[in-house]
Amino acid sequence: MSGFVVEGKIKLKGNVKVSGNKNEALPLIAASLLCSKPVTLINVPDIGDVRNMLQIAEMLGTVNSPFCNESVTIDPTRISCSVLPLELSSTIRASILFASSLLVRTGRAVICQPGGDSIGRRRLDTHFLVFKALGAKLSIERKISSDVTRETNFILDAPNGLIGAD
Repeated sequence: MSGFVVEGKIKLKGNVKVSGNKNEALPLIAASLLCSKPVTLINVPDIGDVRNMLQIAEMLGTVNSPFCNESVTIDPTRISCSVLPLELSSTIRASILFASSLLVRTGRAVICQPGGDSIGRRRLDTHFLVFKALGAKLSIERKISSDVTRETNFILDAPNGLIGAD
């Protein structure tokens, strides 16, 4: 469909502002880590998941401008960490999206089970299958403490980089 046809007696006119969408913003935040220069994202919704993703990016080494007027600039030139912070990444499903950027930038990504809404089964194996097909090695580390807390880390290593299609 290339458009809408509205029929009626009153002619419509005016402007509509299309709001940003978290399902577009979250992958762009993770992908910005692949860049060699600062990236400015505009029309980004000011919501908790976006702020969490930006905070994760900062903990990995980015320098972010203050969120202002639905815009943020992310400077990924100082990525220094390949371990996603448990306390934040366990609250947002999209944190898995940082894995590919970290593999490319640092050769390693250590991620925990991502969190998010309980809207049904959302498996990680498809992500891992793609990483393995691109040459990454996967290992799983499980920690069980005396208070029966369980923590699972997925460790992806690609010290020689990822391989693309022939």
